[in-house]
Amino acid sequence: MIEILNLQNLEKKTSVQLNDSSNQDEKEEDSLLEFSEFNILSSSKASLRYKSQTKLNDKNISEKGTDKLLEEPNENALESNEKTFLTNLNEKLFLPYRGYYYGLISAFSFCLSQVLMKKSKWLAGSDHSTIRYFTTFIFMAIFMKFKKMELTGPKKKIKLLLFRGLLGSCYLISTYFAIMLIKPSDVTSLAHSGIIITAIMSRIFLKEKLTLAHILSIFLTAIGVMFISKPSFLFQVSAININNNISKNFTIEESNFEAYRLPLGISMTFLGSFFTSVAFLILKKLSNSKVHWAYSTICVTWFGFPLSILISIILIKLGIYHRDIDNEISELPMDIFYSFLASCLSLVTQIFLNKSFKYEDATKIAIIKTTDVFFSFLLQFLLLGINVDRLGIIGAMAILVGTFFVLVYKLMNSKYEEYKRNKQAIYLGNDGGGDVTKPTKKSFKRTLFKIIFFKF
Repeated sequence: MIEILNLQNLEKKTSVQLNDSSNQDEKEEDSLLEFSEFNILSSSKASLRYKSQTKLNDKNISEKGTDKLLEEPNENALESNEKTFLTNLNEKLFLPYRGYYYGLISAFSFCLSQVLMKKSKWLAGSDHSTIRYFTTFIFMAIFMKFKKMELTGPKKKIKLLLFRGLLGSCYLISTYFAIMLIKPSDVTSLAHSGIIITAIMSRIFLKEKLTLAHILSIFLTAIGVMFISKPSFLFQVSAININNNISKNFTIEESNFEAYRLPLGISMTFLGSFFTSVAFLILKKLSNSKVHWAYSTICVTWFGFPLSILISIILIKLGIYHRDIDNEISELPMDIFYSFLASCLSLVTQIFLNKSFKYEDATKIAIIKTTDVFFSFLLQFLLLGINVDRLGIIGAMAILVGTFFVLVYKLMNSKYEEYKRNKQAIYLGNDGGGDVTKPTKKSFKRTLFKIIFFKF
């Protein structure tokens, strides 16, 4: 019995153990299932989080890329717009009128050089020209050496270059002697008569047609020059001391030809105007022949430098200048410095004058160059303290009106040419086969345009 009971107890224990083990296995299976499900869920969540994160990153990257792509075209568009604006501004305001701008710069630098020359007390005009030609030769020789250009210029144009250099030197000499014979105001007014000479000679030799605008501009500039300089043979004013800044010891000896002093001075001034006019025509011809401006600039020194030295020696020998070196020696260095600055500005004047002839007619440049009287009036008032009366102001305004009248004519002429082209296109038809005839009716507007833009 006892054995039977023990066997039953063992069976119960084994059954219980089996049940416990089965339950434990089930629990372990359940736990494994739960763990696997958890892993699957967590991995799926992680994958979802990873995918969402990667999508967000891709979205951010794509948005940044698109922002960059959007920003770059905007920057490029702005740069292109700026370039287009500057290009249009350059094409509309500078390139068509650069000849006039160069002429104005030339006139201003010329007047500034004259003001600096007047600040020197002891140097003569030939001394200034000697320093000017020496400085011009040094600078141009260095420039031409750097550009690997010959100092003599092209052989085919050597005659024109020599002629241009000789005329420039003769202009200096004749103007200098005119100042010695008559008042500088008379010389200034008569020298600008070269505008009319230039216009006539350019019409004869260069076949440059004149218009009503040129005639009116010449008339206004001539009036302005007369009002500013007030020549005594027209205004009958008393002699004024305007030569104090040139030299304290400047004297002209009385002689038997005193009665011929005025006609000789006027003749020398007109001779200088003639030399200037012919020099303008030669400069225009050299520019049309594609001769570099450096050759037409340095050729003046070939004759001007030795002639200026010769004139200075003659004046010293005659006792007109530098008679008291002991009193002059203390102020000569500053005078030489002013003269050097003036010579540099004269070089700038010559360079821009030569460049202006490449883009405009000789007559128009001669008209523009008359603004040197206005610039001289302004710079003398600001830098030298020389007061100007009402006649001088009226003359300056007349020169300004005459100068800008040419610019207005240039604008109107370009618009008128465009208007004629558009009209011609309308008359001919867009397809080239139109049979539209031009109207024969004359209007006041058409007649006025023909008068203003008539060339003769």
